[in-house]
Amino acid sequence: MVLGSEDEDISRAHCRIDINDQGQCYLVDVGSARGTHLNGTEIIGRSALRDRDTFIIGQTQCEFRGN
Repeated sequence: MVLGSEDEDISRAHCRIDINDQGQCYLVDVGSARGTHLNGTEIIGRSALRDRDTFIIGQTQCEFRGN
């Protein structure tokens, strides 16, 4: 999936979503220049995702659907 392909504030390696063995999803910032924000707060390391959480990558807002 390409997010915000025209958004110059998205780093080439910005963030990822990890899933553990129990099916819990986590948003992980991978050292992006501008940070990754989950529900309005910049994340450090990883943060658990819940259905309908919103996260911002650069200037692109996304909504998580799952769990």
